[in-house]
Amino acid sequence: MLERLLLESRLADVLPKDWKARIYHVSTPPTASSPILATLPSQKDQTTFRESHFLAVASSPEGAAGCSAVFIYAIEVLIFATATLNTVFVSKADSSGFLPKLNTSKTSGSIVQSITQVFLDYLLAPCLEKSKVVLSLFARSQHQYLFAGSIENPEKHVLDDRQLIKWWCKILDHVWRPYDHSITPSSKRHSVTAYLVVPGCDKAETRIFFPASTGLDPPAHPKWLNSYPEGFITGDRNIPPRCAIPRLPDDPKSRFLDDLDGDYVGPEGQWRSVKSLSQFWEMMAYRQECHAGRLVGFIWITFQTESLSPTTEILHATNKSTSTPDQSPHSVLPTPLHYTSEVSHPQNGTIIPEVQPESAQPPHPRLSSSPLRHQHTELPFQAHGSTDPTTPSINNTTPKGEVILTPENYDALMNFLLHLDFTGMDTAAESTRKWTEKVIELAPITAFGQTIVGRQIAVGNSPQLATVPAQEANLLTGIRKKRKVDPDPSTTAPPGRQQPNILSSGLIRKKPKKEMNS
Repeated sequence: MLERLLLESRLADVLPKDWKARIYHVSTPPTASSPILATLPSQKDQTTFRESHFLAVASSPEGAAGCSAVFIYAIEVLIFATATLNTVFVSKADSSGFLPKLNTSKTSGSIVQSITQVFLDYLLAPCLEKSKVVLSLFARSQHQYLFAGSIENPEKHVLDDRQLIKWWCKILDHVWRPYDHSITPSSKRHSVTAYLVVPGCDKAETRIFFPASTGLDPPAHPKWLNSYPEGFITGDRNIPPRCAIPRLPDDPKSRFLDDLDGDYVGPEGQWRSVKSLSQFWEMMAYRQECHAGRLVGFIWITFQTESLSPTTEILHATNKSTSTPDQSPHSVLPTPLHYTSEVSHPQNGTIIPEVQPESAQPPHPRLSSSPLRHQHTELPFQAHGSTDPTTPSINNTTPKGEVILTPENYDALMNFLLHLDFTGMDTAAESTRKWTEKVIELAPITAFGQTIVGRQIAVGNSPQLATVPAQEANLLTGIRKKRKVDPDPSTTAPPGRQQPNILSSGLIRKKPKKEMNS
């Protein structure tokens, strides 16, 4: 119940003030599934669990009191868990074109963008207790993914392939930036890197799709790379290419993998035609889905979580206690859309060490016996499960939907949605009603859906922008303004220094001019 309320609260904080919407969150429990990574012929398949999450947002038409709600946006996210890696995969996202026209500033971001960022962060945050997490998707422009017939709606704006790749890069950049090098309450540090591959584009052409925030990254350590995170996903760069690329649902590269497997797989797990990953991506550019003038972007965001050394952990705790003594321990969570006001039950046993005066002994021996190291046993987002290193641990804190369906019923529900009609307002409202009734039938429950009211007042108060560090405050435009240099030293002198005295013009005597005799 608390998880659902947290999702509602987060969405309300980023939606326009007083705008009402209905949200519908359906999920499945973690269920054993086929592995997404092929193994070598001599090895066993990895035990893999899959969760499915589907969020739909509906709104009533403007000026039509009492009218049925109409779906305006929906997104499906799949989570695959193995013993060594969690994969958060954005499967589908689609808008219907029935989003009401609201008087909002362009800089505040679109409603669809805000909903997407919140939902991805909501699902991603609990996964980050795993040492390795990858958030991935492929961006391919199509007229419709979830709402059949919605392309007939003249208000639906379909991004072309280049626009869509840029849009997703920007969305995911806003999701992962607050986590990079942040430290969780369980004393773990996140290191994040983003990867983009656009088959058929070289490195220079691919950099065009990078978000504007890359201009703030140090050139020696870029955060966006034009490559595939091979070593991160597999941990071994020497395995065959077919064992290094995940096979995800309805993914162009998965279909190519299946075609190559159907041709030939040798005793060592090698294909006959493709011998390396670079050759695989080169040939992907000639696939029908990536050819004929269309571009497809494959994006991976990798999260490496490492435990801090005891000394670093103590220093971090001391810095937190000195800089923010009045904050709740939960306020150090790196999640950009997680607020202390939403936590109604602080965890017991969390102790922040007091700051010792300068005359006291050095802080390291003083704090070495502090119980701070054991905070992680009391804080949320703790993974639980089997101690067998070959078995994935199931995280009990993974968010759950308002309705939890079996995988079979979930698949039936998604298939039912794809056969509905969203060509017009009336048919879309009827289809929305039919879909909610189908959920009630499959659950079974008596009612479904939660109403939220937007609370976002101004751009300056947006929780998304408020969490951006000072040096990144201009991420929306990507332009870093240079400080203007004033040639007058009197205007740039630091406060506290004595300013030079300047005589007023009335105190200056002009020397009389000597008349020249002609």
